[in-house]
Amino acid sequence: MNLRSLLGMHGITQRELAGYLGLSPQGVWNIVHGRSEPRSSTAMRAARAFGIDTDALFADTGTCLRAAAEAFERAPIRAAVTPAPPAPVEPQNGVAEREGEAVPATP
Repeated sequence: MNLRSLLGMHGITQRELAGYLGLSPQGVWNIVHGRSEPRSSTAMRAARAFGIDTDALFADTGTCLRAAAEAFERAPIRAAVTPAPPAPVEPQNGVAEREGEAVPATP
């Protein structure tokens, strides 16, 4: 199963995937590290989350990543775990900051 590669491709954590799939973080860790095999329903949900079919999920890594690349923008997990942009912090001297950039404060 290619979950580790898919997590990296989408920039999400095992904990985020666990929340999306309704599993414990330890359960996802066990699957990612080959300690346990997912149930068929879990494999189907994981494949759907990344916008691929289960055959691609269990295929060789290259085949899986090609399928995932084609579905990247429309993969349901992207919308579910994409963080909101950071909110500006309290203005100081009339200028708010957001992740190192100056944003004019609104009165």
